[in-house]
Amino acid sequence: IVIVVDCVDKAADIARAGACLDRYWQLKRLLCLDAEPPAVSRMLARARPYVHGAALAGAGGGGFLCMLTRAPNAHAELAAALAPEGAHVFTACVVHGQGMVLTHEPFRETAARVFS
Repeated sequence: IVIVVDCVDKAADIARAGACLDRYWQLKRLLCLDAEPPAVSRMLARARPYVHGAALAGAGGGGFLCMLTRAPNAHAELAAALAPEGAHVFTACVVHGQGMVLTHEPFRETAARVFS
């Protein structure tokens, strides 16, 4: 619970969000000692200079590696760094300049405001 409070208490700090993502991954690995296959360890080592943080997501059937890059639009450099491991960067997304927003509104109200 402390990690969640610490992470959501910081406003629009992508570096802090990356640190929280890393901390989440560390905790997940403690709960499941084989959660990080050797190939993922190698990819994380290659990605480290380009990212604030990373975590493997999924339920063990393939999943994906979520990373927050240090520089905007760094997906080409990241893809080149990961290519020797056979990894591909399929999708890059951008966090809006105002940062991430967490709301507790019902989905319909949020969707109406965001998509209108």
